[in-house]
Amino acid sequence: MPVATTGRVRPRCAVVGSGGIGAFFGAQVPPARGWVAYCARRPFTRLRVESEIGPYDARVHCLTDPGSVPTDWQGLDWVFVAVKAQHTRSAEAWLTRLCSPNTRVVSLQNGIEQRETITPLIRGAQLLETAVYCGAELRAPGLVHQRGQARVVTEDVPLAGELAELFAGTAVVIERSPDFRTEAWRKLMVNAAANGLTALTRKRMGVLQIPEVAELARAVMMEILPLARVEGARLSTEDVDRVLTTLRSPGSAEAMTSMYQDRLADRPTEHDAIYGAVARRAERLGVEAPLHRAIAALLTGAC
Repeated sequence: MPVATTGRVRPRCAVVGSGGIGAFFGAQVPPARGWVAYCARRPFTRLRVESEIGPYDARVHCLTDPGSVPTDWQGLDWVFVAVKAQHTRSAEAWLTRLCSPNTRVVSLQNGIEQRETITPLIRGAQLLETAVYCGAELRAPGLVHQRGQARVVTEDVPLAGELAELFAGTAVVIERSPDFRTEAWRKLMVNAAANGLTALTRKRMGVLQIPEVAELARAVMMEILPLARVEGARLSTEDVDRVLTTLRSPGSAEAMTSMYQDRLADRPTEHDAIYGAVARRAERLGVEAPLHRAIAALLTGAC
């Protein structure tokens, strides 16, 4: 453990939720820039990442009990929230022990409700919302397989610049957007089009090559458009078609969505953070969203 307070050279970081995404991003923090602890349900002493970007294999510090967090850890420099959205509340014990008003908290979660669900749990810390594009699969505790890009779109705020400095020169690309609202809703469209349909069919992304499935995916995204526009997002039918083209590209056919992975492992899925969130907003605005309600209901029954 590095020096806890004065004289500390390296920032102290914690990853809350050490699944595929959390473990991958923790592994990308250069040792010279940060010491990383992993907060997980299942213990591991080594972290190995298999990736097209390059391998990573190192001993790590892993905690499985929030009660074992040392008292001088409160107020870490960086905390990455990588638990699935449906587990955010259960991460409260970790977050209250790790955060202070000086902590930088980065959400690596899906969904458009990151700020409203995480803010009450982080003791006044700064929160940076993101839209993460990274395919990472946890194959065993401490073993991650990652493929494709590792891109994080953030709000264009000073904290995003600090995050970019932390990951400078690594496989993680930080993109600061002056219109993060649009980017957040764009990522929601991606998730809504792909996650539920792959989870319900129990097939990889190649299922979107089937014309009828692609038509359904497009209809799901079209339901989002009026809500996104009310929220100030600048999205159009052209954006819907571009997203669908990307999702149906040959290079995506073997990709596995996180919800598909959870269904195969009989784990709860984060369908409420995606489809439920859209349905709730639609109800408040008096807009119909029957496809999102149907997919949410089916996944609730399936899980």
